[in-house]
Amino acid sequence: MTDEDQEPDESSFIPRSLRPDLSYPSDCPPPPEAAAPLSGVRLLAEKAMGPALTESFGLSVPPARLDQICVRSPDVIWAAVGKEAVLLDLSSGYYYTLNRTGSVIWELLTGERDLAGVREAIRERFGVSSETAWEDLASLMGHLRREKLITIRDEPNG
Repeated sequence: MTDEDQEPDESSFIPRSLRPDLSYPSDCPPPPEAAAPLSGVRLLAEKAMGPALTESFGLSVPPARLDQICVRSPDVIWAAVGKEAVLLDLSSGYYYTLNRTGSVIWELLTGERDLAGVREAIRERFGVSSETAWEDLASLMGHLRREKLITIRDEPNG
């Protein structure tokens, strides 16, 4: 079979001159690997979409800071189930589950302490280093903020 035999009859299809170019643009960075870290994917999304669009899609959330006070959203009801927590966002109808560490963090988000205080409580409760406690805490804060399950306040409850 020759190349001509494999090529469709141009009279029965869209003429080649009107077909869109579906090749990958050479001036674009290569797509991320399947196992690429999420931070790398976020950077590519921000380059492609711009910061305003990535923020509106919840792809770009500023990193948590130790001096921030994070508070559970009043639209979220929750219950402890064993060593986990189940959250229901009444505004969206979505529910979430948190593992043991996440449920302890969730309980601490009362507005009475900043994230440095939450980190210290996690460190003491689980016997982990400050670095490990902060990595877990900051990661969860990013997820909760993207889902609008928490808010940030400047001042603690008084």
